[in-house]
Formats: sequence, structure tokens, C-alpha cells
Amino acid sequence: MEKENKKFRSEAKKKFNQQVKALVQFVKQKDKRFQAWKKLQEERQKEKEAAVAKKLLEEKDRQRAERKKLLEMARETRTKKNSIDERHLAVCIFFAPLLLLIEKFV
Repeated sequence: MEKENKKFRSEAKKKFNQQVKALVQFVKQKDKRFQAWKKLQEERQKEKEAAVAKKLLEEKDRQRAERKKLLEMARETRTKKNSIDERHLAVCIFFAPLLLLIEKFV
């Protein structure tokens, strides 16, 4: 009998709690203060999302600029290397016969 009473009390508590939750939800929907608070929360959430999107866009722009700068530096380095290689080749061509002559006498 105690088990049955405990079961009935438990079911009654659950039902009462559900009714109270439904009543609270209904009152919240009708309360102007809660509606204003909810609207404010939604606006704040939209602002946060917009700020995150703006930050991502700025980060992408920064990365693009950085990649562009690195590419330009690589192009400059390649150009300098090519000009150095050409000068080195010219020097080698000019001094190669002289080095061969020196080696013969040494």
C-alpha cells in the first residue's frame, strides 16, 4: 500500500510541476517586461554575430594582405637571385681561363 501511495504522490507531483511550468511559460509570454527582455537578448545576439562576422572578414583581409606581401617578397628575392646568378656566371666566365693558367703554373 505504501508503494502505491508513493507512486500516486510521485505522479501527482510530476503533473503539478508540469502545470506550474506551463503556467509560468504562459505568464512569461504575456508579460511585457519579459517580452522586452527577450527582444533585447535577441538584438544582443545579432550584434555579437555581426561582430564575429566582421572580425572574420577583417582577419581574412589581413591574411590576404600578408600573403600578398610574402608573394611580393618572394618575387623580389627571385629577381635578386637571378641577377646575382647572372653576375656570378659572368665573373666565372671571365676568370675561368685565368684560373686554368694559374693552375698550370702552380
